[in-house]
Amino acid sequence: MTFGISRAVSFFEGRRWISGGFVASSGEPANKTGTEEGEEVAMFRSRWIALSVVLVAPLTVTCSPAKSVSYPNNEMKKYVAPDSSYVLYKPEDWKVQEQKGKDSVNIAVSDLSGLSLAEVYSAANPTGRADALRLLAEFGRDLKAKHPDLAFSGVFVSSDRSKAVAMVKYRQGGTPVQGRYYFDATANHLSIQGYCAPEAAISARRALLVNILANLRFVNNEPAGPDQPFRADTRPIQAQLVRRQAPDGSLSISVPADWLFSAGGGKVLAGAQGGRAGFAFTSIGVLPHGVGYDNIAQGVIQAPYLPPAQILPVVFTKLGNRNVRVLASQQDPESLQQCFGRCQAEDMEVAWTSPEGAACLGVFKVINTAPQGISGMWHTILAGFWGPQDEFPRWAPLLEQVGASFQINQAYVRNYIQSGLANLRRLQAKTAQAMQSLNDARRDNQLAWEQRQARKDASDARWDDYRRGHSYWVSELEGGKIYATDTWGTKDTQTGAYYEGRDYGYVNFEGQNPRHPSETMREVSSYEVQQLLGGRP
Repeated sequence: MTFGISRAVSFFEGRRWISGGFVASSGEPANKTGTEEGEEVAMFRSRWIALSVVLVAPLTVTCSPAKSVSYPNNEMKKYVAPDSSYVLYKPEDWKVQEQKGKDSVNIAVSDLSGLSLAEVYSAANPTGRADALRLLAEFGRDLKAKHPDLAFSGVFVSSDRSKAVAMVKYRQGGTPVQGRYYFDATANHLSIQGYCAPEAAISARRALLVNILANLRFVNNEPAGPDQPFRADTRPIQAQLVRRQAPDGSLSISVPADWLFSAGGGKVLAGAQGGRAGFAFTSIGVLPHGVGYDNIAQGVIQAPYLPPAQILPVVFTKLGNRNVRVLASQQDPESLQQCFGRCQAEDMEVAWTSPEGAACLGVFKVINTAPQGISGMWHTILAGFWGPQDEFPRWAPLLEQVGASFQINQAYVRNYIQSGLANLRRLQAKTAQAMQSLNDARRDNQLAWEQRQARKDASDARWDDYRRGHSYWVSELEGGKIYATDTWGTKDTQTGAYYEGRDYGYVNFEGQNPRHPSETMREVSSYEVQQLLGGRP
């Protein structure tokens, strides 16, 4: 079975004015809720990569090269600014407009109608106050001058007021337009990023608009001067990758030479010193509380069944991390389809503090299998990469290279499957033998019980015969005919002939056949009579 793992999220690799996301400076999530919000924040920071994962028994994987995102009738073309200060990608027939001031810049990318728009704005902060809400209000005043019917909704602000987000709605030329804008304010800089599209087309255009924003790159990395408000170093982290192979030959991956590396059984964990960056692909067995044992080092924990976004913090915490937060999550319909609906799969963006104290940000796919068997055990499969939270945009290209290089040895997969099938056949034979032994034991127990019951019934019958003054006799001379004796005499049960008298009563009769005095009949109980008559009374 093949699962598509991907949509690994990487951030904008832009300048400092590009927001690091809606996380307050304290490191806590901003005050925002809503599935759409979480999905857009993840998409707003993302590029797409694809990994192919093969799940065999506990876990095995293969990877494929990165996929490109295509848009019908909108082939993406590279655009370089006239002064070569930035590069972006857009549909060929879209236009770019820019306005530059002494300490500001505004870049807008729109379709020919001007209704679908992706834009960024950055400027020096003249007030020195990190107040994104004030920036939002000033933006609203300017936009309302152009669109008097402007309305804001879904406004969220981080706890330190340095970041905000809002949805906008207005009409342009009679067409309803809606969009979303992100505001970031520091003591030195202000930035606004957002997109708009006709209300009827916003769902179809959102991914395209976000992709345009995500791929805008400033290429001038010189120290900022008066006319250059962008100071952050956005140069990607460079490292020489070396090919590493698991000792059992199950997988291989290219990682920086100084990374720690541990792999085997189709699982891998590779990371930089201090845990600040790395790549992981592993499977954790999960047992209900009170069943089995809890040892994350051996790949087994105890927990009730939890959806992917809830089990991941549990696993990360057991690994020694703290402050684990799922910033955004989104279902992966491709994986759900390929596992025929028998699993749960989500792509998610996660922030945490490593055991060494490093603030990390990562992107993971988490797949949960359904609980199996009488124990209720299930597995959660984690695959993804992470880097320093404050420098994730610079690390993202390197991490993507590492992830794309991950490969499972197909010969190992075949051998694993073959050995698994052989082991399954052994287990089936052993189970069949055990079931046969169990059936034999059940049969013996049943036979012993029946024999004990028969002896009890025979004993009870003799006691009942004695209390009532009855006895029964079998004549072998007459082919098994039965005579019944009571207090007053003996009766032929076939003919009904009754022989009365003292010598034929229960007390004195000794079994002499009334019709053939030479035969002494065999005495039996009423239980034995029933057995001779086939169970009939």
